[in-house]
Amino acid sequence: MRSKQNGSAATPVATNSADRRVSTLTAPETPTNDQRAWRVMTGLLLLFCLPIALGLIGILLPAAGFFPALGRHQFNNDAIA
Repeated sequence: MRSKQNGSAATPVATNSADRRVSTLTAPETPTNDQRAWRVMTGLLLLFCLPIALGLIGILLPAAGFFPALGRHQFNNDAIA
């Protein structure tokens, strides 16, 4: 950048586009109502569906023969046959 003399004070003048820099300390954008709605819906979906999915896994794994608490570490079809 070069300086332009105005009276006794020197003011910087941008000479090309590389001299113009955008400040990185800007305030974050506030989310719109649509973005908030999607965040709330995603949170509620996880809140309600995650325990159900984990419960189903906890039922299906022992039914398939995988039950580490009883020493069964491999899947088998004993429950089916």
